[in-house]
Amino acid sequence: LLSAGGDPEEIYIQQILPEKCRLNLEYLKNISVCRDIAVMFQTVTAVLE
Repeated sequence: LLSAGGDPEEIYIQQILPEKCRLNLEYLKNISVCRDIAVMFQTVTAVLE
């Protein structure tokens, strides 16, 4: 997103922040230990790729 140019703060406010808020609300609606473990596994997998 940021490599496309433009104002980084504006890109954050317009594109990244709304998605972060959406994901946070989704998480709060579906809190579970299994989901937390799945997210940790996905994170480790993404880092190792």
